[in-house]
Amino acid sequence: MSPVSITESYPAFARIGLRKNHGRNLNQVTSPDRDSNPGHLVLPSDSLTVAQQVWTKYQFEKLIMNLLKNTPSVPKYGIVRKKISGVCNKDIIINGQKYEEVDSFKYLGVLITQENTADTDMRQRIAGGNRCLRALNKTLRARCISKKAKLTLYKTVVRPIVLYGSETWTLSKKMEQQLMTWERKILRKIYGSKYENGHWRIRYNTELKTQYKSPDIVAEIKARRLEWLGHVIRMNDQRIPKKILNTKPEGRRNIGRQKLRWLDGVEDDLRTVGVRRWRQKALVGQEWTKILREAKARLQGP
Repeated sequence: MSPVSITESYPAFARIGLRKNHGRNLNQVTSPDRDSNPGHLVLPSDSLTVAQQVWTKYQFEKLIMNLLKNTPSVPKYGIVRKKISGVCNKDIIINGQKYEEVDSFKYLGVLITQENTADTDMRQRIAGGNRCLRALNKTLRARCISKKAKLTLYKTVVRPIVLYGSETWTLSKKMEQQLMTWERKILRKIYGSKYENGHWRIRYNTELKTQYKSPDIVAEIKARRLEWLGHVIRMNDQRIPKKILNTKPEGRRNIGRQKLRWLDGVEDDLRTVGVRRWRQKALVGQEWTKILREAKARLQGP
């Protein structure tokens, strides 16, 4: 059984996700993170059984019941695990409180699935961006509005919808391609078609890149990940994000190709920029800001 962590969010949902040792005894309960919103609790443990025992031991029921007073729906939880055929979702009961197991749910605006991957959340983010794009369709096609104003509208209104929570994404090549395809679709709408040899045609990718003259959406995501990395490095050692970053998972990894980890992608970006000893440089805010500017200029999507 892989280690399990329980995250409670009221009146939203609860999350149970597979997590390795956070730099401390997994059977020890943690107090609410200072960065968390009121009502969010984190309880790491080795299994659901141990989680129930620790839950009872530390008498969280009183606090939880107070938080649940105005909650009309049944709390939910999800288990991050590999798909197993024949395994059905089941409810659990802790201290008389029923928790419904679901395959996916939103936690602080981010979609969490059993596979614990970011591609599903990214597709929902793109769908949200498309809804906003349809609302602005007439504005982006209007000839009386300058291209500069349209680009500003895209960067400040449409793109932030897709980039919400992207600092924690583990980007694959497929995800990068989907993001670039989505952004080029918008840029073609803004710049319009090109008249050539007596015919109108859509603009090529190279032409869009030349005209845009700004970091693409993939470069923006990678720069945000580096910015978040520097913020975590400068945190106090007792903060939960810092402990998770510095953890050393125990046990053996599965046979075959391993999943790309968030830190793997970030370190690959730092190598592309040519940054060494990034842990020491991240401690200096001004030096890390220079690295972020260079990363936006050098990193780009496919």
